Amino acid sequence: MLTLECQILNVIAKKGGSFTDKDTGEVRITKDGHVAQLQWMEENKGVKKIIMKDINVKGMGEHYLKLVGKRIRVQVGIYESEQTKRPELYIPEGSIPMAVAA
Repeated sequence: MLTLECQILNVIAKKGGSFTDKDTGEVRITKDGHVAQLQWMEENKGVKKIIMKDINVKGMGEHYLKLVGKRIRVQVGIYESEQTKRPELYIPEGSIPMAVAA
């Protein structure tokens, strides 16, 4: 696992719903949850840029709501996006954010 240090900009409630799995054709139900809007600095070949991403935090929204506007550290994983074929971050279920001293 990797650790991401970032700032929580906002946390948005997300209603559950359903979708059809492209591979199996099975209809799947998703639970209600939250999406955290996170911001961090990234450097690539000497160029720094600000990254802003919406990351699904599932049912852990109450932990993130308490820390809106603050810098945090949270464990993240990496996967390859099916659409862009680029690496993307995800927050594993149960990862609790920790506030970082300024």
